Amino acid sequence: MDDRWLSFGLNKWILKICILIASISNASSLNIEKIDHVFHYIDNMYVEGPPSDHTESALSGILQGLDKHSSYLSIRDAEFLKMLTQGGFVGIGVSVKLNNQKLIITAVLPNSPASETSIQPGNIITHIDDNPVDPNNILTNISLIRGPINSVTQIRLEGVKKAIPVIRKKIDLQEIQYNKMPNNLGYIKINLFNQDTLQELKYALTHLADTEALIIDLRTNPGGLLFSSIQATALFLDTKEYPGGDITHVVSRHDHVQIPLPKDTLDQSHHKPIYILTSSATASGAEIFAATLKHYKRATLIGTTTNGKGTIQTLLPLDDGSMIKLTTAYFTTPSGSTINGVGVVPHYEILPNDPALLPKVVKIIRHNLNSTETYP
Repeated sequence: MDDRWLSFGLNKWILKICILIASISNASSLNIEKIDHVFHYIDNMYVEGPPSDHTESALSGILQGLDKHSSYLSIRDAEFLKMLTQGGFVGIGVSVKLNNQKLIITAVLPNSPASETSIQPGNIITHIDDNPVDPNNILTNISLIRGPINSVTQIRLEGVKKAIPVIRKKIDLQEIQYNKMPNNLGYIKINLFNQDTLQELKYALTHLADTEALIIDLRTNPGGLLFSSIQATALFLDTKEYPGGDITHVVSRHDHVQIPLPKDTLDQSHHKPIYILTSSATASGAEIFAATLKHYKRATLIGTTTNGKGTIQTLLPLDDGSMIKLTTAYFTTPSGSTINGVGVVPHYEILPNDPALLPKVVKIIRHNLNSTETYP
């Protein structure tokens, strides 16, 4: 017997046994006979001959069928995701998103290899080296952009004839960027909530302590670690002012847990006015941050309605080092209102790519600082 058939046969039965065990508590959720029927056709009729292992593709299909945020992560993808949450990677220094099956560059990190080329936010990547982008899996595309340090990748952009060569370098993620603006305003951009965000945010607030108001930019923040976003949110709230207050509610299949403000929390911004910039790319933990500060009237939101990704994914390790990313809960506003599929609506609507966005924001801030009116 061909070893490939033996391998496929073993993996086929292992997969069916795993599926059967997983479905014991809900036998109607899977039709084992139908799955066996499909495997029979693959065994005998698939044009390319016996596949070596369909376990990963089968798991991917099962998880993708649950919702758009649950997925199977190969060992490579799992390692990359862990590295992102720890704050650094080898790459070219761009942030990307999949939108309508197109890979769009949302940001180019300053002082990165990509910043030294003609690559700009808004560009659409069509190929990474000779590989067409995967229209359905952003981690596959990100993994292709990554590679050995000092190696060269060829990035092809839609509408650009020649590929753009970029040298991969070690990228230390700047979770926080900040600077002082005219009109005595402080600007903080939070790119991602990960392990380093809390300390970097405290550092930024210290250096902007003498400013009159803060602009916090979450326009391209996809979220990150739930606990990190909760910690960051608490930096702008006083427990004594909001006794019994919550930051969010986490609603799983079996539990409804209220996440309270930490005890003895003090507002690290010294109660200065906060203006949060939002867009449709503001997602997940960034929506908790925006929704909570809006709820307690600690911040005025400017931009467009946020993404509406009000779900929590848990990374569950498998024995071989791969993982599944499984949607395990919803999160809400402090009052229990739904965020998933709804988003957080700003007080003032300005398109996030408006070239005059910051001048308009400054005008709103100056008006509010000089007015005795408060936003409801």
